[in-house]
This record gives sequence, C-alpha cells and structure tokens, in this order.
Amino acid sequence: NQKLRKQGNPRTPDCRNSRVIFSIDDFYYGLEEMQKRGITDFEGPDAIDLPFLSETLAKLSKNEKVLLPTFDFTVHDRVSLTEYTPDKNDIYILEGIQAMYPEVRNMLSGIGFKSIFISVSKTLNVCGTRFTKEDVRFLRRVVRDHYHRNTTAEETVHLWPNVRRNEEKNIYPHMNKADYHINSLLPYEVLLLGKLFMQVTENYSRTSRGYALIDSMREKIRPLSDNCITVDMIPQESVFREFIV
Repeated sequence: NQKLRKQGNPRTPDCRNSRVIFSIDDFYYGLEEMQKRGITDFEGPDAIDLPFLSETLAKLSKNEKVLLPTFDFTVHDRVSLTEYTPDKNDIYILEGIQAMYPEVRNMLSGIGFKSIFISVSKTLNVCGTRFTKEDVRFLRRVVRDHYHRNTTAEETVHLWPNVRRNEEKNIYPHMNKADYHINSLLPYEVLLLGKLFMQVTENYSRTSRGYALIDSMREKIRPLSDNCITVDMIPQESVFREFIV
C-alpha cells in the first residue's frame, strides 16, 4: 500500500533488550478494506489480515526481515509499516486476545511458544455493590474507546453484543488451552473507571440505542461517586493506563 510509510513503531521496544512486542490489533484490516471485503463483524477473525500475520510469523521464525504494521484506531486504518530485522536471540511477545483464536494458534503450532490468558475472572464487591466481570470489562471498554479509540459510548454499546458473541464463540471455548492464566482485576478500578464512565456518558440520550444498559450501570456507580481515586494515582508504567486517559 503506497499510503504507508516506514517509521518507528512505538510498540516496538529497544531491541537490545531482546524482547520485541507487537500486537495482533495492528494486523486488522482498515475500515475501507473491510467494506470492500464485505466484513461487518469487526470483532471476529475475518477482520484480521490473517495471511499477513501468518507470513510475518513464518518469517520471524526463520529470522527473516519483516514489516511490522501499526494500526491507528482513531482513523480505523493501518498507518505505517516498520522494517524489522530479527536477531537469533530475540524473544517475541505477541499481544492480543485474538491469540486465542484457533486460526492464530494454528500459525504458532510449529513454533515454540507459551501462552498467557489475561482477563477479568472474578466479580467485585464495592461498598456493597456487586460488579460482575462483564460489568468491569464493559466499563473498561467504554472508557478506553472514548479516550484512546475516538469512539463514542453509543458506538461502543452498539458493538458490545458483537464483542460478547465473539468471546463466546472464539475465545472462551479455547481459554483453557493457555499455559498460564492471570486475573487482571484491580480491587480499586471501579472507583476510578466509574468516575470516568459517568463523565463519558453524562449526556447519553434516552433515545439512543443501549440507553437501558448505560442507565443501569450509572445507577450502580452513582452511590460510589464520592470516592477519592483519581487518575494521577495510577503509576505511569501501569498497564491499567490502557483503559484510562
């Protein structure tokens, strides 16, 4: 694609560390390409450029030069390709829940790898209010999409059923195949996400799709709104900053 230019990828760390991190998210088709291909489910395996990912993994396994993409969710397109020459001592970290898809795991079958499944796996009780793991993930998604993906709460709510269907079909049936499991739930996160969620959804219209879901979540959070957890309390290096401003 002539639109793409080679430039530094902020998700690729200094290779002197022998750790190279790249995300499956960066292998998504752009919105225009999805429309050309008739892809309407942006959450499923069809939304990922699997041939490109497979080619990249195969070349890395042979220590061959590759082009690593960067996908910008604010413009819904791939914005750059970064040339990378492997070193035989490199360790690759492939990030993304899509790594649980059978289509992706099959690509890795001939390569020695360990898999870590990281997700919210427990419910949370905050001041007598129960938040299920789905509640927490929904809060994370709405806040993250607003601040990092240029996506409104209404758009996130519209896509949420597809997210849940994709999990039930392509992720949860295969999660036990992971070598390790980590519960990413933080005991305080609802107190922080709740504030941000209330701000993001403050003007959510009663006539907008998904209003009932937004309203029920706001009712859960409202009694907790006087908490003293603020964004500046979260360390800059915390992975939780993926979900907040």
